[in-house]
Amino acid sequence: MAVIIIQIKLYLPEVHSLKEKRSVLKSLLSKIHQRYNASCAELDYMDLWQTSKVGFALISNDYKVLQSSSEKIKLFMAHEFPGLVIVEEDIEFF
Repeated sequence: MAVIIIQIKLYLPEVHSLKEKRSVLKSLLSKIHQRYNASCAELDYMDLWQTSKVGFALISNDYKVLQSSSEKIKLFMAHEFPGLVIVEEDIEFF
């Protein structure tokens, strides 16, 4: 069994309020959960309106599948949400 935990710090330059940030993140996390069956959550910077840290967790029996899924998630974020800037990412395999 293999587990991957992905933490991504985001900069949202086009967001101008916490309400707008919550809307963007809710859409992002919902779509990733539906498409990749990943557990998703906002992890940090909840009181800053242009910064966020989101986390995703996936489980599989193959590390290669998890690595591929993590790349697909990042590509999906870049394609579907072009206003998001990935500032930092941390990927852990177990």
